[in-house]
This record gives sequence, C-alpha cells and structure tokens, in this order.
Amino acid sequence: MNHGAEPACPVCQSADTVALGAPMHRRPTTVAGVPIRLDDLNLMWRRCRSCGYQFIHPGIPEERLLACYSRATTGHWPTADASYEHVRFYAQKKALLERFAPGKRVLDFGCFDGGFLAYLGDGYEKLGVEPATDAARAAERRGVKIVGATIAEAAAGGIAPVDAVVSFDVFEHLSDPVGALRDCRRLLRDGGIVLLETGNSDEPLWRKVGVRYSYQVYVEHVGVFNESSISEAGRRAGFTLAHFQTSAHHALGWKLRAAYGMVNSAHDVLRGLDRARLPMPARWREIARGPLPPRTTRNDHFLAILKTD
Repeated sequence: MNHGAEPACPVCQSADTVALGAPMHRRPTTVAGVPIRLDDLNLMWRRCRSCGYQFIHPGIPEERLLACYSRATTGHWPTADASYEHVRFYAQKKALLERFAPGKRVLDFGCFDGGFLAYLGDGYEKLGVEPATDAARAAERRGVKIVGATIAEAAAGGIAPVDAVVSFDVFEHLSDPVGALRDCRRLLRDGGIVLLETGNSDEPLWRKVGVRYSYQVYVEHVGVFNESSISEAGRRAGFTLAHFQTSAHHALGWKLRAAYGMVNSAHDVLRGLDRARLPMPARWREIARGPLPPRTTRNDHFLAILKTD
C-alpha cells in the first residue's frame, strides 16, 4: 500500500490511515434537528494506525455544520433541565474542575443553554462559546457571558485569560480538533486546563462493531478519540494529559435500561435471522445490517484533563 497517498490524520498528520467503511447515518440526515445535505460528498470513516483517531473523510464543510448548529432550538440539548444535573454527572465534573483548575474563571466551549455553568453556582466567572443563537440567548439569561460562536472567534477576541475551558460532547463535532485545542491554549492562563468529555472508541463493543456503533451514526460526529489520540492532540497543542477516566454518556434509570434491553434483544434476533439467510421483510433486513441501537455501556465515553505545559 502507498501510505503516502492516503488522507492524513487530522490529529497526528500520519498518512498511515485505513478506510473503515461508509457512515451509517440515520435518515433523513439532520444535524441538531436541522436538515443537512450530504449527497454531494463521498464520505468514509478512516482510522489512523499511528494514534488511533477515527475521522470522516472528506470532511463535511464546516459552514454547513455551523449553519445547522445556529438554528438548533433550546430544547434539542436541554442542559439546564433539572434532571440533567444527575443524568450527565455534573457533580463529578465540577469535582474534577475544582481539583485541577487553578481558579474559577471558566469558559464552556459549546455551552448551549448554559446548564453546566449555571450548576457551578456562585463564585465562578462564567463565559461561553455557542453557535446556536437561541441557546446562546438562554445562556446569557443564566448569567453566562457569550464570547463567540466558535472557539476561534473567542481566541481572537482579546478576552482576559481563563483558568479552565470545559467542553462536553463537542470534540466529536470538530474536523480540526488540534486547531481547536490551540485556540483553547490561547485562552488559558499558565497552569490552566481543558476538561473535556467525548466518546471513547476503545470501548470493547465499539472496537468489535466499528462504524456500526451507535455513536458513529450521527452526522455531526465527524471524529472519535481514544486515550492515545486525545493525548496526542493535546501534546500537539501544548498540553499534557494530566488525567483520564472512562465514563458513561448519561445515567440510565431502570425504565430506560429495560427499554434499551428490549430494543437490543429484538435487534439481535433480526441479526440472527439475517445471518441465517432466512426470509424477512426488506426493512427488517435493512435494520439488521444497519447500526446498533444504543446500549447501556458505562465506559463508551471518557473525561480527560489536558494541562498547559
């Protein structure tokens, strides 16, 4: 194989990347509930054999994604909902922030409606980056100072340095994660940190099923990390990986666990029928060969602390 002809990894720039398969996006294709056109793009998931990063190539044009994010309604990701504090483990994230950050001036990159910053309570100076117009207004009503629609805009804005940048469920949306981390570095004081959460492609089931894993069927998820690749991305942006722990995307009550279990059992039956080449309706066969339904795994995400060198 002529590795020099392969698309370079967006994280480590290695050309040693391999095709994993076309994305199994759900139809109709939307981002943040807003329709997006993809039929002019020949998309393919690829994996870097040097750092482990997985990415969509060619990249979906950033202006298309931002156009969708800007139109997202506040109800799409209700981070300020009272139940969200428990479901998304806010207390755990605040504890990490208090343990590693040198102060309480915090910028939330992708703050949406400001739920996490509001949860931090009094004593914190709260800044946000958010492209969704309605959500940014909601965050401002909760006392968040919006400093840009993108992290690049915030970094170019000349604001005073912050002690921490937090970013939850954002880095899987970025086609240039190292560039975004460099912008975070420009915003941080010496000794400052980035606290981020994103998907963990080293989760055993994920490694087994690859692009069929449910996390990779969302159009807006254009890159997925593991410990090796987030460490490398941080290193290239001037950070050291100070802390890494696997996490769950959200807490599951017994009702949701039961529902997930039933859906996955039904899917397993369809998979078995398909493997046995037994007759079934075309739609059933399409489901059997498509992406896996969401699972109840507890380690398909991770929390990472990147500290300035």
